[in-house]
Amino acid sequence: MIRKLFSVFLLLVSSSWSFAQPEVIADFGGRDTEFPKRKHIKQQLLDRKSLAENIVPATAPDHFPIRSELTVGIVEQTKHSYQVTKPMFIIGVDSLSIEWLIANKAHLKAIGAQGIVINVSSQENMDFLRARAPGLTLSAVPIDDIASSYGIHHYPVLIDKEDIKQ
Repeated sequence: MIRKLFSVFLLLVSSSWSFAQPEVIADFGGRDTEFPKRKHIKQQLLDRKSLAENIVPATAPDHFPIRSELTVGIVEQTKHSYQVTKPMFIIGVDSLSIEWLIANKAHLKAIGAQGIVINVSSQENMDFLRARAPGLTLSAVPIDDIASSYGIHHYPVLIDKEDIKQ
């Protein structure tokens, strides 16, 4: 008896599924699907794109002072095995760093390097450095943890996809 009831139940359930019409979301044969959400989603994506074109990238405020255990000095060129998506360079507010920045400014711009400034005490010092390197992004950020993982003890230094060099 239970088998018969179960068989009838399965027959009823399966027959309702077999008669249900599928809802076509996309038809690549050129037929309009009239799926109501599709047009709405497309319009939302278009609106987002137009909004994104007007967004100005935000920059984090610098906090001072930024002190570091790194010291000004000579950096021997070495290879590293870390994955670097964007080259970065580390400088301070000292004569060697400023000379290095001015001498390497064109190359740093060409490779799209991000500048990290250490041992800087004020916004005036940051403005002084930024005036010497227009077009380069300079941020005052504590970097000791990252520098130690790369084995860096001195600056100015450039870290690109393969090398650590001055």
